[in-house]
Amino acid sequence: MKNRAILSENVQNGMKELKKHESLFYFSNNNKMLLTIWKDSKILILLSNIGNTEINEDERRTNNGFKVKVQCPQNIINYQKSSKGVDFMDQMIQYYQIDQKQKNSILELCIICSMLSIIPIIFLKQLPNRNRTSLISSNY
Repeated sequence: MKNRAILSENVQNGMKELKKHESLFYFSNNNKMLLTIWKDSKILILLSNIGNTEINEDERRTNNGFKVKVQCPQNIINYQKSSKGVDFMDQMIQYYQIDQKQKNSILELCIICSMLSIIPIIFLKQLPNRNRTSLISSNY
């Protein structure tokens, strides 16, 4: 798998062999961290310092909208029920990310617009007073 250099080969090989709705659990050497790997339509990896290896049933929707009960680790069920705020914001940022070329073109557009607003002011200052007409008339 791409970008999984920090995971050991043992974990990476276990991930490749996972079938749909299967899970793997790995504990750290001091048993303070739990790595939960579960495969639904994609592989989901969750690293946690709380939780256990308990597996419960959870409802999932299929492509045609029907609900199906599947075996899912309790850590993942808890995470999906409580993931709001920052997790949702990170997901939205991924959907609407602007690439570097777009950032540069937006910056250039802002600079051009600001220059276009300054140029008329410079020319108005150079005009003699007799050519400028007052917008406010002195006669009421």
